[in-house]
Amino acid sequence: MTTQGFGIATYPSTPVTPKTLFYCASTSKAFTAAALSIMIDSGNYTSPAVQGQHLAWDTKIHDLIPEDFVLADAWATAHITIEDALSHRTGLPRHDKASTHRVVDTTTGEDGVTATTKRNATVRDGVRFLRYLPLNAAPRTKWQYCNQMFVVATHVIETLTGGRWLGDVLREWIWVPLGMKSTYFSLPDALAAPEHMAGGYVWDTLTDKFASVPFMPVDEVGGAGSVISCVDDYVKWIRSLLREDGPLGKSGHDAVKTPRAIVSPRDALPSTAEGGAPYDGPVMYGLGWETASYRGHRFWTHAGGMHAYGAEVFFFPDLDFGVVALGNTAGTSNLVELLLVWELVDERLGVPRSERYDWAKR
Repeated sequence: MTTQGFGIATYPSTPVTPKTLFYCASTSKAFTAAALSIMIDSGNYTSPAVQGQHLAWDTKIHDLIPEDFVLADAWATAHITIEDALSHRTGLPRHDKASTHRVVDTTTGEDGVTATTKRNATVRDGVRFLRYLPLNAAPRTKWQYCNQMFVVATHVIETLTGGRWLGDVLREWIWVPLGMKSTYFSLPDALAAPEHMAGGYVWDTLTDKFASVPFMPVDEVGGAGSVISCVDDYVKWIRSLLREDGPLGKSGHDAVKTPRAIVSPRDALPSTAEGGAPYDGPVMYGLGWETASYRGHRFWTHAGGMHAYGAEVFFFPDLDFGVVALGNTAGTSNLVELLLVWELVDERLGVPRSERYDWAKR
């Protein structure tokens, strides 16, 4: 079994090691789905709205958090399931700019005086904000990436576990069993850790220099993208997925990897001559993972981007091969990572240079 991980160096002089911490952004979603698979497989969690009904992928979210999960569409409110949320088929588009880190609470006293206070937003706030955001497609008819749905999943997990913080749940259920000692779920924890946290940078076209980007708090992000980790730890995670061992049971591995939606129907029969990716079939989405086939080899992957950071995770079970790439420059990290990842994949497969797809041109 081969796994490889690398980080793109911080600027200007701090060296990167396999323990250097990076935001892992949306690759966090796989952990959220894994936690739910553990809960479902345990049989220890039930729906409070339906007496005796065990938690399942088709459990309706409104039955679990009825006061908080209210969408602009009544049918969607009543019928959207955990599976719908984790496979991005709820009808909600990518409402990222509707997220906020600070909220204002307004209270009116007995004397009629109104007072306002500001505080950091919570995961529950993010769920309750959804009632003000429109759907732009009928549920289950279109794949549309929606970070907020993994915030919803976070609230579901925290509610059913008696108010436990998802970071503690992931540490106990997944990270500790896998020996992931350098993985965190909050910015303060990461900054206080003994490992170095990579700084974020963006290229300033006015000065032709790199400019630093402030660290991003993740209080309200939850399981959509709060994980901060290093390649050393992520390799342990990918190894468990390749071997289908660790804290997830066999049914859990199967569940999160099973395709639930076509990411782009028009690319179901891609043509590399027209600039499409050189895959053998369509890109599909499972639960926190994309999957496709390259030269006859099925792989699972997920990207992540957050302010000045980018992450790419790939694993090919039949090759017993995985790659983790973490970077810290806005906009370009993921591009550079993909060039490196596919170079490693082609080397693993022994693809002649003359036959390799030109990812840089794409």
